[in-house]
Amino acid sequence: MMLEVKGMEVQLATNGKEAVDLHRVGACFNLILMDKDMPVMNGYQATKELRDMGVNCPIIGVTSSTEEAELEEFMEAGLDDCICKPLTIEKIACYLPGVASTSTANLGDDYDDYEEVEDENADRASNTNSNNN
Repeated sequence: MMLEVKGMEVQLATNGKEAVDLHRVGACFNLILMDKDMPVMNGYQATKELRDMGVNCPIIGVTSSTEEAELEEFMEAGLDDCICKPLTIEKIACYLPGVASTSTANLGDDYDDYEEVEDENADRASNTNSNNN
């Protein structure tokens, strides 16, 4: 995944319930990328549940939707912001400490391999922890 190129520790949850369960067992993250459309528990429900549990790290919604009503509903669930697919390192960098000030030119030759997250990977909730650089 493109965040691993920058030395970030990344944990993937394939659905919203897995994302919530990670926090139930004590996992802590600096940032959560939450897809809107996931099986078992969607991004709306997972975000609301995480906020109800007291999770206060930034949760950034990820969606392919441009429907204003859908985006508003997603934000009301407790998001800090929302970005549209396809994901790029530029879209995510401003949310990650230590990455925002680094231009993508400094990512190295492997950057091109990670420029965009494939749809199959983007359709998961991604939890990132940058404490382990």
